[in-house]
Amino acid sequence: MMQKIFKIGIFSILIFSLIACGGSDTKLEPNMETMGNETENSNSEDDRRISNDVVIDETPINETENNNPKDDISSDVVIDETPINEISLKHNFLSYNLDELTLKVTLSNDGRRLYLIQGFYGFMIINIEDVNNVFIEGKYQQNDGSRIDNLIPSKNGKFLYLAMTNGIHILDSSNLDNIVEVGKFANEFIEKIILNKEETILYVSGQDDLKAGEFTPSTGLLTLDVSNPRKITKLNFYENSFTKDLSLSSDEKYMYLAGESVFSAGLTILDMSNPRKPKLVSKIANNINNTVYKILLSKDGKRAYLAQDEETSVAGVEIADYFLTTINIENPLKPKVLSRSKRYFSASKNIAMKFSLDEKKIYLGAGDRGLGVMEVGATNVLTKGILETNSLIFDFALSKDNKLAYIVTIDKNFIIMTLE
Repeated sequence: MMQKIFKIGIFSILIFSLIACGGSDTKLEPNMETMGNETENSNSEDDRRISNDVVIDETPINETENNNPKDDISSDVVIDETPINEISLKHNFLSYNLDELTLKVTLSNDGRRLYLIQGFYGFMIINIEDVNNVFIEGKYQQNDGSRIDNLIPSKNGKFLYLAMTNGIHILDSSNLDNIVEVGKFANEFIEKIILNKEETILYVSGQDDLKAGEFTPSTGLLTLDVSNPRKITKLNFYENSFTKDLSLSSDEKYMYLAGESVFSAGLTILDMSNPRKPKLVSKIANNINNTVYKILLSKDGKRAYLAQDEETSVAGVEIADYFLTTINIENPLKPKVLSRSKRYFSASKNIAMKFSLDEKKIYLGAGDRGLGVMEVGATNVLTKGILETNSLIFDFALSKDNKLAYIVTIDKNFIIMTLE
């Protein structure tokens, strides 16, 4: 029988201003022994492989003369639904119990720390240099009634860029015992933030200022100058309704926006050569039952992978199918849908989706099963198997060497899992 050995104490301080909370290097003790009893299915690779005979639609999805999509993500591309057997992949893991629900987990740039983001309860900074000696280095608690939804650390870890329900906040974490806010930009409906390589520009899927005659502000891509963290200024706003996710190309020339509604494009590509004046390059439409909620870009700029679901009604009951769509983006003017591979597990719309180091695999949530593993092919993505946690994953991060996954789950567990 598993016993919970140690609980991380989360504290709360009442209302009003943002304050910092210091850490006391509290060691975490695992509440589970290292596990390793998952066995791999004996089916051959050929039995699990989705057919390579996928029909590739070479028709340009969009011409830029009128910027109106000519087709949609669920166009005439054949959906490969070849039955395959889900397999439980071998893995080991350590699990720690947390007092509060953790919504997001972010790895520091040096791979030494994790930021566990706990919404209304702030965040914790966990030292993971030795996975057998994990401890809390710092804590931060906001008390203005807002919720922290996302966090990006600067390269040196000094500044932390937070997406909160009341705007963008920049913290100075030079002293983990006294984390202080140095900058703020009011905004709402923030879904995603991206910091450029020079750490001078922050891209935000948020809202614009309310204009005369408007009942609600427009939503889309907000571009902020954060070169001076103490004085955040607005550079531009590009309207793109229902933007769920953002992804910036490796050369930072193009921004890819995911739309989660039929009233927005499934994929919008912007030229960001001049961040002050984004230019529309092309779009791919959503169909009426389709939602795109995550984008993953290959480093070479040749492929975009969209996580999406498609709802159908059967006898009055809504049923969702889940897909990974592979798009050729070598020419951003004419993106081409290559395939739509049906996934054999569901996933939260807020779950992270990440490449392995060699980009031959994609990891993403597998509902309440665990961490799904997909194999990346030239024109499609295959379901390989699941690293089981038997609990719904809220978010995860991968270690620098891709040997470990750091996972937070709905039952308040923080898991360190070995990858196959």
